[in-house]
Amino acid sequence: MQKDLLMNRIRELREERCLTQKDLADALGTERYVVSNWEQGRTEPNVAQLKALANFFETSLDYVTGRSDELGVVEIQNTLSPDRKELLALYDKLSPNGKSQLVGFAKGLSR
Repeated sequence: MQKDLLMNRIRELREERCLTQKDLADALGTERYVVSNWEQGRTEPNVAQLKALANFFETSLDYVTGRSDELGVVEIQNTLSPDRKELLALYDKLSPNGKSQLVGFAKGLSR
């Protein structure tokens, strides 16, 4: 696995979802500094952590590790309610700025 591709891919996946390093660390059950070390190329995730990253981001291990540029999105559509499917479809059509605004709005509503 190429270190540069891996560290950049983790950062890109995290930032595309408007997550902080702490948000990702919390979701994976680890500490913020661990995610920071991955993104800085100081350390690399172990196999279990790579699987957790792929599962969390709903993509393939090959994409996370940079072995493929195909996102390889895991299909979960058939388990979602119609409302959630519609929301995801609308989200996918938004610009990066629109996605960021929507996430911020949703966080405000959930408080």
